[in-house]
Amino acid sequence: MTMYYSALRNNFYAQISVVDTKDYPNDLKIVPEDIYQELLLGMSEGKWVVPDENGMPMLQDPPPLPPPDPKLVGVEICGVMCSATKEDQSALLGVLAAYQLQGKNFKPTKFEFANGNILIITLDNIQEVIAKWTPFRQSFFAVT
Repeated sequence: MTMYYSALRNNFYAQISVVDTKDYPNDLKIVPEDIYQELLLGMSEGKWVVPDENGMPMLQDPPPLPPPDPKLVGVEICGVMCSATKEDQSALLGVLAAYQLQGKNFKPTKFEFANGNILIITLDNIQEVIAKWTPFRQSFFAVT
């Protein structure tokens, strides 16, 4: 099967119908079968296909990923990496308010952070949660 490549659309086409040429870009180039197979292999390994200076497809490493959002990386509390999104903050404030209202009657509370990690907050660890969470979350708003 003959494969075609368009640099304008950065796309491959398997069959070209003479009847439907208006549907295809005008820069199509034939890609030899061996080159096409190399490109498929490269894509399966995470490489990107981009046009070269002649409009032919070539493999390229993808750009590096951006650094992770520090609010999702989080802080470790009681052995759990806890994210610090605004949803985490809002929900955790509710749990801490319940602790303040209930005191010694506070029941263990399963808290799932936005990063998917779960921390069971108990009377035994709530002081550690407060001691680590508060300065960590506050660091996002501190004036420098």
